[in-house]
Amino acid sequence: MRTRRDHSGEHLAISTGGVSVTEESLVDELRTVAAGQDDEIAALLESAADRIRDQQGRLQTLETELEETNEGMVALTLELQEAEERYRSLFETAVEGIYKTTPDGSRYVMANASMAAVLGYDTPESLQRSVDDVATDVFVDTERYEEYRTRLSENDEIESFEYRVRRRDGEVRWVADNARRLYDDGAPAGDRG
Repeated sequence: MRTRRDHSGEHLAISTGGVSVTEESLVDELRTVAAGQDDEIAALLESAADRIRDQQGRLQTLETELEETNEGMVALTLELQEAEERYRSLFETAVEGIYKTTPDGSRYVMANASMAAVLGYDTPESLQRSVDDVATDVFVDTERYEEYRTRLSENDEIESFEYRVRRRDGEVRWVADNARRLYDDGAPAGDRG
């Protein structure tokens, strides 16, 4: 219960009595109490009631905007999940070998099943775990690896770059690679091929 003395010394009280008071009933009660008071107190109570009603309107507007924003975010999240599933399916089922390396190009951080198969691995995960250094574990010719890195550094991409790879079983094969340098906030973030 909140109490306050008016100018005559009497206490004004608004009590919820354990019952939930809505903003609307509070506004009505303030106006009812204001009717029986002198002009100054009545004006204060009416002003408080008006402010409560204004705040209630603002809260309702914000609640509506929040609900609309939430609905939009849910829809956007679903769209992003669907796009990610489509991308993942394309990546995983592509017949071309696709990979992403660390920024220095030394390790694979992502590869698809076709890339793993080209290099003789059963799964992309086993490829990523087993290759410690692309330069020595994959490239047969060190000078081709250096040329590959130089071209990527200078041009940010290479097309139809041919080199020999060493598969897990030791077999040597020729491959042609199209690769692009990736950036994150202006800094190299790896290579994708």
